[in-house]
Amino acid sequence: MSEHQLTIFDLVEGKRLRDEALETMEARSPEWIVEARRVAVTVAQRQGTVTANDVRAVLEPLGIFPKHSNSWGSLFRQNIWERTGERVPSRIVTSHASEISVWRLRSEPK
Repeated sequence: MSEHQLTIFDLVEGKRLRDEALETMEARSPEWIVEARRVAVTVAQRQGTVTANDVRAVLEPLGIFPKHSNSWGSLFRQNIWERTGERVPSRIVTSHASEISVWRLRSEPK
């Protein structure tokens, strides 16, 4: 393999591309992300943890949607959140019950 040949195994590059994509999605729906994060904080304060399922259950009946469905991936990007380690199935039909993270507010943001 030459030194210029690309490899599919590059964790650093994969994380960089992920972060770039999440920033793009966040920028596409700035008003939505502010409201979605407000709801996420409220739910987490009320019940201790929160998932994207919980936030959707509040926003979608109100007709509040991001401009692109991938924007949901940006929801918990702030450093006020930490994963609990628990995962639950997504209730979104098109997600085919894929597992999503359960989040809680950090006691002290990083």
